[in-house]
Amino acid sequence: MTRYELWAPHPDTEAVIYVPQPALRDSSNLESRVIAKVAADGQQFTNVKRQADQELFKWNFRFSRPKALEFLEFLKLYSAAKWKVVTGDGDTIIGYFRVNPAQFNVAHRAVATNSLEDVLLDVEFLKVE
Repeated sequence: MTRYELWAPHPDTEAVIYVPQPALRDSSNLESRVIAKVAADGQQFTNVKRQADQELFKWNFRFSRPKALEFLEFLKLYSAAKWKVVTGDGDTIIGYFRVNPAQFNVAHRAVATNSLEDVLLDVEFLKVE
């Protein structure tokens, strides 16, 4: 099983956390904004602002509940900082986590007191370098 390494803050790293590879792999797209305007005569205009160097990654992690809580605390601690992410493929991505907010969905409830819940956590990462 491959894992992701999250280094924060970048470049003066204070801490690192290891997380499993995203459940649905990662999806990425270019960051862009669509602006829609309506003129006084009712005619509609749209403008698409593209930011070619920025890429948005959407990751869906599957954690045990304690690991999800640890990740959320780590995210809170370094939320405003730039991060370095090393993917399971060895790619390095520099950018910021966007809390949109991070969704905390219980995928599997604990049945016995000694079993753990599975939690799905959706996060967005904006690549800037």
